[in-house]
Amino acid sequence: MAAVRIRPPRDARCRAFREHLLDRVDKRHFLATMAIELDEWLKSGPEAPDLEEAPEGWHKVFRSFTICGEGECIKTLFTIYSPGKPRRGSIDLDRAVVARIICNERPAEPMVLHRQVCGSPSASSGQDLRQTQGKLRSLPA
Repeated sequence: MAAVRIRPPRDARCRAFREHLLDRVDKRHFLATMAIELDEWLKSGPEAPDLEEAPEGWHKVFRSFTICGEGECIKTLFTIYSPGKPRRGSIDLDRAVVARIICNERPAEPMVLHRQVCGSPSASSGQDLRQTQGKLRSLPA
């Protein structure tokens, strides 16, 4: 996976989304405890797939909120007070990290994640896909 480091909204590269995020913080009741949880996660140096690899973006689910982004920038957020769903086809960062751990390396492409999880060279086998689905279902939500 071509990983990029996720940058906080105050970073110059993500300033275009800053006003939008501040508006979402106000309208969606983003509480101080949520901000602390997000800040701690950002300090851990999280990575996400780049835009070429994940054109539909990525998302990260926390206990009481979800953030969605593209490339290195956080674009929007949903809270328990104003729920929403990540874009269809976006990559769940938690599942991507677990898949890397299962593979003991970074998957080459999220779209062929099941090949990496199962260690199969071919994506065409229905058995490989069923194995992957079983492994991914057993991952924590």
